[in-house]
Parts: sequence; structure tokens; C-alpha cells
Amino acid sequence: MIDTDPSHVKLQPENAIILPKWKGEPGDKGLVALIPFLEYLAMMSQTGTPIDVRTVLKSMEGKDIPVEYARREAKLREQFKRDLEQQQKKTKGSAGGMFMKSLGLDGPKQGMVLGDQNISQGMSEGKMMIDMYRDFNKQNYVHLDKQIRENGEQWLKEMAEEEKKMQEAQLNDMKAGAFSWLGAGNSAPQTATVPSAASAPEAAASHQGGVPPTQTR
Repeated sequence: MIDTDPSHVKLQPENAIILPKWKGEPGDKGLVALIPFLEYLAMMSQTGTPIDVRTVLKSMEGKDIPVEYARREAKLREQFKRDLEQQQKKTKGSAGGMFMKSLGLDGPKQGMVLGDQNISQGMSEGKMMIDMYRDFNKQNYVHLDKQIRENGEQWLKEMAEEEKKMQEAQLNDMKAGAFSWLGAGNSAPQTATVPSAASAPEAAASHQGGVPPTQTR
């Protein structure tokens, strides 16, 4: 959870990131600065490695998350370059494992893949896991953007037609429900017979004779 008010996350503070409230300043980059860290969390949730956000946030307690994450990633790159220069394969103490342990997580498992890319192989080719994940999502974005540009109008037309059908179905259901409630289709209820408007003397005379005012003797 990301919020600006601690009271909104008081039931789960260990799962929350609290940011300063945005006051409309065009130069405020607080949320944008979190993107690399959020990319990391998203990456870990999709690579088969169990992740507990609480553990990660706990490891950054009291620190500026964007700054601390950038520091850890930069440190990882330095170590990663040294590993490549020494022609070392990914091991228990490799850069990838060190980085995830710094975030309170276990290292990646052998054979883990991201899309159609083997992470271990990618690292041996000089790519960090976060780099592969960013490339993977950039490719997905380009593909989706192309599909939207080519098929967007048709998709919008189909969505509008589906929405119209749903609205018509809902309207028909409402009408059917209203007619049923009003007793549509049934014969109108019988009303009580209303006596004729006899004059007071006639009514009195009829009453004395035991004949209703609407009847004649």
C-alpha cells in the first residue's frame, strides 16, 4: 500500500509505504522515484521466488526507500561487474544472491526463468535480473502499444456494443420487475359498490323502510 496518511494504513503499517503529501509542486518526484523499487517487487512476485513485502520494507526501515534502493542496486552492479571480469558463474555468494539477501530475501533458484529468458544464462551474459525484467516489460509495452494503435478503434467499438447490450438487458429486467410488481397482465381488482348519491330525505325514508337507497320498491 502507498499512502500519504499513516492513519489510512494503521491496521497494516508493515505493508505500507508512506509518502509526503503531494501539494501540487511540478517538481515533486516522490512517486516517480519509487518506480525502480516497485519494479523490483513486481519482478520478484513473477519469478517464482516467494516474497514478503514486509521483510523488504523492514530492511529499509528509517531510510529513504528510493535512495536506499538505488544505493543497493549500484552496489550490486559493481559486484556484478567484478564477477564477470573474473569469469565467475552464479554461486551462493554471487551478486544476484547478495542483492536479494540485502533485501531480506533468499537468492534466486537455479533454472529460474523470466518470460523465455533463463535468468542464470542472462546474468552470465552480463545482464542483471532487474535489467532483464525491465527489458521484458518494455517489449510487452511496445507490443501492447502496437496492438492498441492497430486495433484500438475496433476494440472500443466492440466494448461500446457490449456495454449497450448490457444496458438494454438491465433495462428489460427493470421493466419486467416493475410490471410484475404492479400486477401487469392481471385483471383489475374489483371495487366496492358505491351507493348512489340519494338525498338525505330519500336515504332516511329508505332506511326506515329497510330498502337500500340504491334500490326502488
